[in-house]
Parts: sequence; structure tokens; C-alpha cells
Amino acid sequence: MQVIQALPTDDPAAHHDLIERITSLAVDIKGAERAGKPLSEALRLRVIYHTAFAELLARTRATDAGAQADIEAREAKHKRLVASYRQELAQMEGEKGNV
Repeated sequence: MQVIQALPTDDPAAHHDLIERITSLAVDIKGAERAGKPLSEALRLRVIYHTAFAELLARTRATDAGAQADIEAREAKHKRLVASYRQELAQMEGEKGNV
């Protein structure tokens, strides 16, 4: 596994706050899944989690070009997950309306 040494591009406190938020959301997602909450609740939390993670990565700059490419690829992955979860939520909402 490659370790990426990266630096926040703006306010380090805001960077730290995003990291704390992401960590908290990960715990919330696991809690919702363990508690048997509706799938839509876990999906909404995942949208928020991956949006925050993409924002964190967008604010991060690596110390070399290869690592920067990795950061950008990970940011794109989180954005794809957000789109996928939003689509799944929309489908679930559509199915609810058709019942």
C-alpha cells in the first residue's frame, strides 16, 4: 500500500474538522447498519460521508505528482460513489411512490 504524504491546501483547522466529520460519519453508518435502520438512512449517511471525503481530497495537495494523481483518483472514486448512492436513493423513493 502506498502512503501518500499530503498537505492541506487551505486552513489546517478546516482540514482537521473534515477528518473528524468523516470519522464520525463512518461510525454513524456502522451504527445505522447494526441497528437495522432502513437502508435509505444508511444510504443518506453514505452520501454525506463520501461527499465530505471528496471535499477533503479536493483540499489536499500531495508532495509529488504521482501521489497527487492518486489523490485525484480517490476523489473521483468518492464522487462516483455519491452519484451511485443518490441514484439508488432516487430509485427507492420512486418505488415507495408506486406502492
